[in-house]
Amino acid sequence: GGLANMASRGVGPGRGSLWLLSLVVVCSARATAAGKILALVEDLSVQYTHSIFFKNIASRGHDVEFRLVDDDEVHIEEYGEWLYDGLVLFTPTAEELAGGIGVETLEEFIDSGKDLLIAAGPGSKGAIRSLVKTVGIELFPYGSFAIDHVEKDEAGGGHDQTRIVLDSASTLIKAELVVGEARKPILYKGTTLSVGEDNDLAFKALVGATTTYAGYVDSAAEAPEVAGAGTTLIAAMQARNNARVVVAGSVKMFSDEYFGAEVATAADSARRGTGNEALCDSLAKWVFKDSGLLQASDIRHFLAGTETTPDVYTIKQDLDLFVDIMELKSGTWVPYEADDVKVEFVMLDPYIRTALSHDGKGLYSTTFKVPDVWGVFQFKITYNKLGYSSIVITKEMPVRPLKHYEYERFIYAASPYYMASFSMLAGFVAFGFLFLYHK
Repeated sequence: GGLANMASRGVGPGRGSLWLLSLVVVCSARATAAGKILALVEDLSVQYTHSIFFKNIASRGHDVEFRLVDDDEVHIEEYGEWLYDGLVLFTPTAEELAGGIGVETLEEFIDSGKDLLIAAGPGSKGAIRSLVKTVGIELFPYGSFAIDHVEKDEAGGGHDQTRIVLDSASTLIKAELVVGEARKPILYKGTTLSVGEDNDLAFKALVGATTTYAGYVDSAAEAPEVAGAGTTLIAAMQARNNARVVVAGSVKMFSDEYFGAEVATAADSARRGTGNEALCDSLAKWVFKDSGLLQASDIRHFLAGTETTPDVYTIKQDLDLFVDIMELKSGTWVPYEADDVKVEFVMLDPYIRTALSHDGKGLYSTTFKVPDVWGVFQFKITYNKLGYSSIVITKEMPVRPLKHYEYERFIYAASPYYMASFSMLAGFVAFGFLFLYHK
């Protein structure tokens, strides 16, 4: 009853309501503050050949700046401050990156929570290969392509086995926040990637068809190193600090030409438009945190049914717990709705792990009993879901044992001992009475 009453008032007691108001203000400010993005390119004509892709990014409020990869005056950091919130590297054949931008600088850029979109290619060299490797993704050897003799684009002449058509339903990861909805085929021409099996943070966003393999166009026929779903074409990584990186093995797939192309295969000769624009736009939304971004309040807790937050809980007390979670959608913070958010009450190991219920308005709550163990505990919410930014919230809370006057005055489990004591007293009185008054 107490939990329901507090939930009906929004987030609980007065201070919780004020916190929710501040959360909304902070969230609204953040949602309207789009980032500044630097696009490093090998030729400034990219802003025309890939204009739709960059216009879509700019339409969400981002300020996109184009600079040449060999421009020594380009810097992404100044006086310890990052000048950009995200980088686009359309530099597949560059030996080195611009000015003071080295692999170590870009590692620090990612470590600070910034985002990176990299488009590589068969001709990718030193800097790009080293950078990609730092996030647990590797490019296949120089000059290698994704090749498919069956699913090649017949509308483009059918002679180029590296210009392949992929069925989006079977080759895209099942995560609409990252790659959008699978509808139209994807046109691809580029190299292949590999994601380390021990890399828990990276995942494959687009893989090859069953007939796709990694190889060299002019080499003699030999068994491919990888084939089918093993040929990764686009990979992504979300770091523990929620920095995001997308690595694609093709620059052309982002071009206006591929966005507007019509494709056909030997199995399906009907010409169809490509889904490249939808895919690339979804990737850009995700990597630059225009989608899949969660924001959570601090944990709030009270004695069950009250508006009191104690400094210390006592064992076996009931408590109510609240947290607000919001999601960024189309530039606006809206309540996040999910049934898989859990909270733990931890002291070295979790003593309690329970699901949080939500009211459909972003407020998550639960009630549980403090365990019969005293010490310094933590409320802990750790939420990781593919496509969403991770949430990690911890809050310490000491738990004390009962004081001497707080123990039960009558313990039902000790009833046999109570009865034995009283029966002994009764027996003593009866014996004394008989001994004194009867001969």
